Amino acid sequence: MSKNKRQIKVSLKLLVALLMIGLFIVNGVVITLFSVTMSDKSITLQRKIEELQEENRKVASELYSKTSLQQVYEKSSSLGFSTSDNILYINGEEPVAELR
Repeated sequence: MSKNKRQIKVSLKLLVALLMIGLFIVNGVVITLFSVTMSDKSITLQRKIEELQEENRKVASELYSKTSLQQVYEKSSSLGFSTSDNILYINGEEPVAELR
């Protein structure tokens, strides 16, 4: 083989090696960028979950306070309802109306 062909083979091997190294570097950069992007999305979703959980706690607290017996009593009083002192219960065994 001539010196020229040998140089071409060495240059070709060097070019392939450099190309492979370049591909590995590009691959590493792409994977790193993908990981960073996914991590950012994960953090954003986690913050949104925390915000929604806090809002859920506030709504649940508001629901409990508005449906408490004290609140129901106050609301019914403001609407004109009052408590009865003379409550009558119907006994199922006694006839309510009787034919004579």
